[in-house]
Amino acid sequence: LSISAVLSRTARRSTSPQPTATMTASASAAASTTTPCSQIMVRDGGLRMAWIGRPDFFAGELVPVAWAGKTGAYLDPPHASLAEGPRGLAPSVQAWREGRAMHSTDIGSDRGMATWRDGALALGYRSSSAYPLKARGRTVGVFTMYSSAIQFFDAGELALLERLSEDIGRALESYELAEERERAVTD
Repeated sequence: LSISAVLSRTARRSTSPQPTATMTASASAAASTTTPCSQIMVRDGGLRMAWIGRPDFFAGELVPVAWAGKTGAYLDPPHASLAEGPRGLAPSVQAWREGRAMHSTDIGSDRGMATWRDGALALGYRSSSAYPLKARGRTVGVFTMYSSAIQFFDAGELALLERLSEDIGRALESYELAEERERAVTD
C-alpha cells in the first residue's frame, strides 16, 4: 500500500480527528499515543521506519519518543544534535529548527545525510521525509519517516503527510490547552 492509500483508509475509518500525540505529557504517555501513528505508517504505509521526536534542550538532542520499524542503533544517542555542526544537519533537526518539511530523496548521495549515511543504508533506508509538529505556532516535535526506495515520497504523498503533520499539531495543541485548563483549576 502507498502512504496515500493508508491515510485515505484511515480517514474513512474515523469521522472525527483522533489525537495521535502529546509532547507536553510525560514521555511514556507521549509514547503510548504516538507509537500507533508510527506503527501504522510502517505496517500499512510501506515505510522502513518512522519516528516521532521532541527536543531535549538539556541533552541538546532531538530525542525519539515513539518509533516503529527497523531501527537497529540508528536512533541511539548521539543521533541528532540541536546545535550547529554535522549532527545538526539531519532533516529531522532542520525540520524542527526551520519549522518546515525537509526531505532526502536519495540518502546515498545527499551531503546532508553524510553523518548517518552508512547506518541508514545498512538498515535499508534510501529516502526520508521529516515534518515539524506544531502547536500554538511553535514547533514542538518532528515526525520523520524512512523508505527503502529512492524518491519514494511523491508530491501527492508529501501533501498528505503535510496535512497529517498539521492534524497531529492540532491534537498537540488541544492536549496543551487541556493541560493548561487542568492546571488553572487545580492551582
